[in-house]
Amino acid sequence: MGIQGIAVIGLALVLLAVVGYGLFTQKKSAGIGLAALVVAFLAAGGGWHAWAESRSVPVTVGYVVVLLISLGSAARQFVGKPAGGP
Repeated sequence: MGIQGIAVIGLALVLLAVVGYGLFTQKKSAGIGLAALVVAFLAAGGGWHAWAESRSVPVTVGYVVVLLISLGSAARQFVGKPAGGP
């Protein structure tokens, strides 16, 4: 694996950590919400590709789980009153 592969895997791990943080934090952040939406978009594409290419149920379910977690994280960031608000 070259430096590009390591960079992609590192970026994916950082994005997943940000999504997880956004799921449990009380603070609202547009940056975290945007990162969660990007991950959700990529997970939807990955899940569709896994299903269309090989009909792999476990891999597709994994992508769907990441998609749902990402959408939940984005919803926590964008929906509801801001933290510290009235």
